[in-house]
Amino acid sequence: NIKSSYMKFIPTFILVLLFFSLNISAAEIKAYPVKKIANNTYVIHGPLEYPNKKNKGFMNNPGFVVTRTGVVVIDPGSSVQVGRMVLKQIKTITNKPVTHVLNTHIHGDHWLGNQAFAEAFPNVVIMAHPEMIRSEERRGGKECRSRWSPYH
Repeated sequence: NIKSSYMKFIPTFILVLLFFSLNISAAEIKAYPVKKIANNTYVIHGPLEYPNKKNKGFMNNPGFVVTRTGVVVIDPGSSVQVGRMVLKQIKTITNKPVTHVLNTHIHGDHWLGNQAFAEAFPNVVIMAHPEMIRSEERRGGKECRSRWSPYH
């Protein structure tokens, strides 16, 4: 069954990303450029490769939208270091606070950067699909229960 094989891969993938996150804790990630893709809408294209020492685990494409009241971040990255880089890049565009972080799916390279935004903005609303939250809770993700809000 392809789905069960895929589901078995997810915990391993998350552990690999956590390993990279722990091994780069003291190192900053280089700043990747921000690209404007529409009015008030931006993306930071990550490298097109698997996590490695050179890219420090960065392999997704975080995005953000600047609204009237703040910034909504989409998929903040694969580690706290990547999240901090994304945050620095947002500050080159606006000084508005990050009000929401939206995690599109369960792969760690899309949400392990949440911590950087929670540190910088204690009242940030971190959102994820209810099934993603339940799945992470089953794996012991206590942060999901206390910090994340479901979207429908």
